[in-house]
Amino acid sequence: MKRWLTTYAALAAYLGLTADGIRRIMKNEELLLHLVRCNAQESGADWRRECAEYRARLRHPAGRGCVDVRMFFKAFAPDLLDDDVEMRRAVSGQVTWLKAADAGRECRVSARTLSRKTSLGGFELGGLSSIRIRRTLLVRREEIESRWPRRDQLMRTGRGISRKIENPDFDEPRMGAYAAANATTSGMTMTYGALGNLRRSGGGAGGKSAQPKPYC
Repeated sequence: MKRWLTTYAALAAYLGLTADGIRRIMKNEELLLHLVRCNAQESGADWRRECAEYRARLRHPAGRGCVDVRMFFKAFAPDLLDDDVEMRRAVSGQVTWLKAADAGRECRVSARTLSRKTSLGGFELGGLSSIRIRRTLLVRREEIESRWPRRDQLMRTGRGISRKIENPDFDEPRMGAYAAANATTSGMTMTYGALGNLRRSGGGAGGKSAQPKPYC
């Protein structure tokens, strides 16, 4: 059992979450047993036996500040439970997952696109690997960075400023920040020019030019 023991901080780093958040989740016995039951029913296993064994482990915690990563995978990612490489990454706290919302801020892709991709299957099938913890969707960092460029890299190379960027979430390219600002400035200049022409033509005085009054 010690082989798969780690700290809440290490498991949180692996998942891209906070240690307090992981601690609260792993203390929620009702949620964990519900997930174990659903996973067992989906795989055709004896859910009563699976839940009984899981409950027995919950009643014997790993130790103060520690967590058995198998307990997490059993509930939230049963497909990875037999993957020793993935388990070692979790134990060592190697950064592997991140929230879909955070991925959208770091890379040029929206959280909606990531959510849609996770329903297509694994990475090899054109989809994305994912772990869902309640309403939080986690995606694999290396898969995201291999498909979508980072926003900070685009800004360093100037692509986000001087060129049109192909956005994977839209069919049409969008202009960079400076181009949008120039377009706004040009529009304002045309407005001021039109206003000047209106004044010179006398449009502001009932459509007639103002005539100078003769001296008496």
